[in-house]
Amino acid sequence: MNHKLFYKLLRYGLVGLFAFIVYFLMILLTLEFLKWPLIWGNLLATSCAAFVSYFGHHSLTFQKKGKHFRYFPRFSFQFLLAFLFSTWIMHQVVQNSWPYVYAVCVVSIVLSTINFLVMQFWTFFKHHPIDDEIKKQRFKWPKSFSPLSEKEKEAAEAFTKRWHFVLPKKYQLIEAFNHSFPLSLLPKQKKYKTLEIGAGLGEHLSYEKSEHQDYYCVELRKRMGDEISKRFPNVKLIIGDCQKKLDVESHFFDRVLAIHVLEHLPNLPSALKEVSRLLKPKGLFSLVIPCDPGFTYGFVRKISEERIFSKAYKMSYKPIIRREHINSPAEIIRCLKKHFLLEKKSFFPFKIPFVHLNLCIGMHLRKK
Repeated sequence: MNHKLFYKLLRYGLVGLFAFIVYFLMILLTLEFLKWPLIWGNLLATSCAAFVSYFGHHSLTFQKKGKHFRYFPRFSFQFLLAFLFSTWIMHQVVQNSWPYVYAVCVVSIVLSTINFLVMQFWTFFKHHPIDDEIKKQRFKWPKSFSPLSEKEKEAAEAFTKRWHFVLPKKYQLIEAFNHSFPLSLLPKQKKYKTLEIGAGLGEHLSYEKSEHQDYYCVELRKRMGDEISKRFPNVKLIIGDCQKKLDVESHFFDRVLAIHVLEHLPNLPSALKEVSRLLKPKGLFSLVIPCDPGFTYGFVRKISEERIFSKAYKMSYKPIIRREHINSPAEIIRCLKKHFLLEKKSFFPFKIPFVHLNLCIGMHLRKK
């Protein structure tokens, strides 16, 4: 744990302790001495604790200055969810005749942990100018962003190749979903043609059964394409941009794959139009995309790739990744509906269909 995080947690603990004391004293006052109904006592106690918590975390824990118009609505939403949770706990206390002191302890411990993570990665999250650029271009294509510096470009290029090697080794559960989901639905023909766009270093190829198909890869970067040809000489390689018309006849492929590709494309509608052109009628389009932006994805990225990048290159990862993941799940899904019909959707790691709870979404679609 680095020193900044340690002291932030320490400040968070102090503010939280003070808010807890306020909450506990108000519960005692309203329930023991004033004999208020449980719900109203909990509402007042939670409100007082929230007031102390917001200003304490705003000024002390996360050391923000002003901008309450940005932070307070987020905190209010957080407070509402916390109140609903604490109310539910208190309701259980009444129903089961438990000592309410136990409920207070549960509410305080569980909420303090969840609240820190939400504040760190959402409520008081550090704003970057690239966020404004992305917000202005939501559901608009083609997208364009202010360029990276030469140093950032070099770091991004080096890290892209490095990450392709790190991910399969360190984060095997995620990789297992990335590469197993596309195999969960295959064409029914004994022999079929597959196209993988944005194939990278060919990580997915080792999961495929080549005897059942003619496999083609499209990769924009020649250096990565050369790696594919070296490792898989039987694969037919196309160096090109999947957002532009490829030198392949229409209705040629039975199946197209896009594994963590669509989120990167500045001209997503053009790429999907080309996929539709290349697929045979009722052809299969299988894809995996990240749940980014999303709370769980942001947290996991913070402790994985962002940590590795910052340690290796001594610079912020945010301006780089925000120029990489430029299409949100909502944008991608809306664009897909124009050319394809959804056949199957799967969330990972939780099956609950909610972006903020998951890391990835896998989809099988049919050409309209």
